[in-house]
Amino acid sequence: FSAFKHQSDGFRHNAHLGRSDTNGRDELNIRGKLRFFPSSVTTVDLTYLHSDLNNGYDAWSLNNSFTTLSDKPGKDTQLSNAGAVKVTHKGNPNFTLVSTTTLANSDMTYSYDQDWLYAGYPNVFSAIYKNQKNRRTMSQEVRFLSTPNSKIFNNTTAWLFGIYGSKLDEKNDSFDTYIGNPIKSDYTLSRVAGFGQLDFTLRPTTTLSTGLRIEQHLADFRNSNQEQFNPSETLWGANITLSEKLNSFHTTYASIARGFKAGGFNPDSGLPTHLLRFSTETAINYEIGIKSSWSERKLNTKLSMFYTDRKNPQFDGYDDTNYFKFYTENLNSAKNYGLEGELNWQPMARWQIFGSAGLLMTEVSGTPYNAPMAKLIERNTQSHAPNYQVMLGTQYRTAQGYFARVDANAVDSFYFDNVHNFKSNAYTLWNARIGYQAKDWEIFLWGRNITDEKYATRGFFFANNPNTSPQKEGYLRLGDRQQFGLTTRFYF
Repeated sequence: FSAFKHQSDGFRHNAHLGRSDTNGRDELNIRGKLRFFPSSVTTVDLTYLHSDLNNGYDAWSLNNSFTTLSDKPGKDTQLSNAGAVKVTHKGNPNFTLVSTTTLANSDMTYSYDQDWLYAGYPNVFSAIYKNQKNRRTMSQEVRFLSTPNSKIFNNTTAWLFGIYGSKLDEKNDSFDTYIGNPIKSDYTLSRVAGFGQLDFTLRPTTTLSTGLRIEQHLADFRNSNQEQFNPSETLWGANITLSEKLNSFHTTYASIARGFKAGGFNPDSGLPTHLLRFSTETAINYEIGIKSSWSERKLNTKLSMFYTDRKNPQFDGYDDTNYFKFYTENLNSAKNYGLEGELNWQPMARWQIFGSAGLLMTEVSGTPYNAPMAKLIERNTQSHAPNYQVMLGTQYRTAQGYFARVDANAVDSFYFDNVHNFKSNAYTLWNARIGYQAKDWEIFLWGRNITDEKYATRGFFFANNPNTSPQKEGYLRLGDRQQFGLTTRFYF
């Protein structure tokens, strides 16, 4: 059983309302798990989750600062209850049966002040957006796994197969005072899938793994604007992985996998006809890598290279020519390729060095809906795809239980969207902690973003300043500022 409560003022000061909590967080999460044994061959796991998030949303300002001027700050709330039942039965000598059932119910509210200003501000148009959502989901999966007695092909191949089904029911009630058109909608998504996997032991040091999944999607959407969509499609994914243990230090692998992302629709009567639907995206990923472990040096490393070829890639877009319309659209193709690495080294008994790094290159081909403004072809790079992300840290712990840790996280600049050329700056965040750990409790001082780096997590490029409109400008949502705190934990 665990319970977690978090409260924060949200790092914003609303100068108009004289408040510092309009972007605040108030979150409660409770989780519980229970395992019991009806018989010697059956295990039942029960899981329960309760989440109550009552957060404000007031994150944007005309001058890209932490000072806001909205008169009707928004909300970002969620009340969820979810449970799962997992039954594992090993009573049959030829297979293990695993059944997993999940249920969840969520009520959510998302709202914001569209103009980011107060009603008396010169030339302000004053509007708010609010969406209330109820979402119910349920799923059932049954899988059969081979036992040592039931391997096939001369006892060289382990197997599993299973079926999966899920249903999502969602009701939305949205209101936009700028448009003045409340919309109610009902959405249902049903999925049924069959899947299987074979793991071949070709020789003691070589394993070949193959998998296949076939999935049926059936959606039904209708709203008060008389829009209705009920697409149905069959999708499939597969993978094949070959791994080789070279020696006691190194294991290599190579894999090819095909994945998919189902198509859908953009319910918005203000969009052109060709944007009301978007197609399924498929991707083939090629990857090779090596995992190494030098026990005498207490060093573990991972290194991999990947190349992903995306067809009909789905990208987010927005159009602000009349009022903001957000949508998903397909472009022709996209490619992602790069390197990923991990390091965990203990050069001395009480000193640890750890880190990870990713290098990413992206390409995209196609013309977005508002390409004349975006000039996407000039940069040919996907949004939210920094060329590098690096984490490096170290920790030292004394024999008496005192410890100190510091780490740095560096992120390269990236474009915020595919529909404009507005981008972030590269940044590095430094974190640290120092404290004491005993057998069943610990206490430590910590700092996050200790250099108070100013960085952006999201950005838009459009005309929103009533004093400069219709001139378009870049607006940033800034990340959390410098924080220091004290944490105590007890384990029982």
